[in-house]
Amino acid sequence: MAGKWDFYFCLIEDQPASIYLDLALIERAPIRSLSAFAYIRLYMNQPRPDGLSSSQEFETLSAIDDALVANVTSTCGGHYAGRTTSDGARTYYFYPAKIPMFEGSVVQAMRAYSGYEFEVGHRDDPEWLVYRDFLYPSAADRQRMLNRDVLEALRDHGDRSDLPREIDHWIFMPDRGRAMRFAQWAEAQGFVVSECEPHEDQYKVRLIRIDAPTDIDEVTLPLHERAVELGGNYDGWECPVEAPEKH
Repeated sequence: MAGKWDFYFCLIEDQPASIYLDLALIERAPIRSLSAFAYIRLYMNQPRPDGLSSSQEFETLSAIDDALVANVTSTCGGHYAGRTTSDGARTYYFYPAKIPMFEGSVVQAMRAYSGYEFEVGHRDDPEWLVYRDFLYPSAADRQRMLNRDVLEALRDHGDRSDLPREIDHWIFMPDRGRAMRFAQWAEAQGFVVSECEPHEDQYKVRLIRIDAPTDIDEVTLPLHERAVELGGNYDGWECPVEAPEKH
């Protein structure tokens, strides 16, 4: 399945949710020739108590995912945008080229899974608001996703992410004045400003503070928010690997 697929956790109507989507579509949305979305709401048979999918149902749901996406996209064309899992149901979102064929393609794909209840529907969405405003992650969610990627890379190298160590952060500001304001604010939060200097057509601010990577969301989200408030950009973090000693 082409695209840039990733997932994140959030709340939908105050319920825990997982959203899996093609991030690459944001560069093309809205596609004017695909002016409506169609959905399938599949009711899970063995959801977890919190409404998310369970390990007991994983293989069956994966097979249903593959069957629905393959049949709908081959029959109806267009794009599969993503899915949500929450409150005991999994909902798939498509922007099909052939809306009249959508329901039939779903029914055909679900014939092998007669033990599952589902419903289908479609609505006009010329601006792709369902994808852009509902499925697509917020700036804070995107930062959490990036944090998760770095944590996974550290763990692949044997890191003990609960061990505190110096963590470097990079922020870029459009001018010296805002870079200085950001640096002063960061110092008040306990960061050491190791760089605040011109970088191409911007100003680069480098911060250092001792934290545990397991707490990285709580560390980076305020940095990201303050950078955006000042018209800048939080550009990420890195730290050395801290592996447990071998005896």
